[in-house]
Amino acid sequence: MRFRYRILPLWTALLFVWFTAVRAEQTFRVGSFMINELGRDAEAEYDRSLLSLTNVVRAMNVDALALQGVRDTEVGRAQAQRLMGLLNRAAKNEDEESYEVVLGPGGEQEVATFLWRHPVKRISDPMPMLAENQVNEAGLKHFRLMPHSTRFGAGDFEFDLLSIHLIIYSVATTKHQGRATELFAITQWVREREAAGGPPVIIAGVTTRHLKQNVWDRLQGPSTEGLLRFPLMEAIVHDQPDCDPVMDPAPSAVYNTVTNQNRRRIWDTIAVSRGVFDRLADQSQWGVDAGLVAFDQQAQYVWVTGLHANTIRLMTDHRPMWVQLRL
Repeated sequence: MRFRYRILPLWTALLFVWFTAVRAEQTFRVGSFMINELGRDAEAEYDRSLLSLTNVVRAMNVDALALQGVRDTEVGRAQAQRLMGLLNRAAKNEDEESYEVVLGPGGEQEVATFLWRHPVKRISDPMPMLAENQVNEAGLKHFRLMPHSTRFGAGDFEFDLLSIHLIIYSVATTKHQGRATELFAITQWVREREAAGGPPVIIAGVTTRHLKQNVWDRLQGPSTEGLLRFPLMEAIVHDQPDCDPVMDPAPSAVYNTVTNQNRRRIWDTIAVSRGVFDRLADQSQWGVDAGLVAFDQQAQYVWVTGLHANTIRLMTDHRPMWVQLRL
């Protein structure tokens, strides 16, 4: 009998380890990373540090990734493939899951680019958010850079990952008018898909978030109706309760989504539709449920990111962001 009592703690410890491991496997990460003008031309890419970008992506530890900024050129497509190749060399060395990549049909300034690895699987090819003949409320035929979505699955959960890059100079008369129109079109697209019974949506990418003229409220406003949640913004507010996610810039450089530390900018966003809500933490915490990779604060990159022109040419001036979801 004593023997049994002595081994009971061992079995208890083993069970605890097993349950902890199982629990850890029940989450996955989705992220977004804007790499300025990746593959604009061969000369521009000569000094680009793909090895450094590989290390930044690895620090995200994401299972599905939307890349913005990949130029629709032969060089741009090749650079995206090379980035995946370097990620997989590192993964092989660390005995980790390898990535796959898919690029959209192109035809625009940028090409939609998505990477994924187990436990995520790709279900569809990248598709433009709007067809060529669709016109939104302001009469704009299309975005300056059309958002693209790809359907993914993780376990029994399917979702569409919508990659957006809303640049400052839109096709409207003013940048504020153009941004408001684009954000309205995105929320309408989410509403229509939800009404049609489509899979839930994760929106990830660059909004170049304008706080003037209530432009940002076109995207943030529907959250009050329960249409969207913003886990990255929620995590910031959890850390900084006085921050108003609709009206305020980043409360400190810690929460900047860009490397320019002279300005407090949250220019990159992750938003999720209702069907994803139960996959999120009840209250997202910074660095646990959502966060950024502040690579520009690491000593080996300071000489690069200290000068904005260097940052864009050698790496990128956007920090990658991620959110953790339950399977």
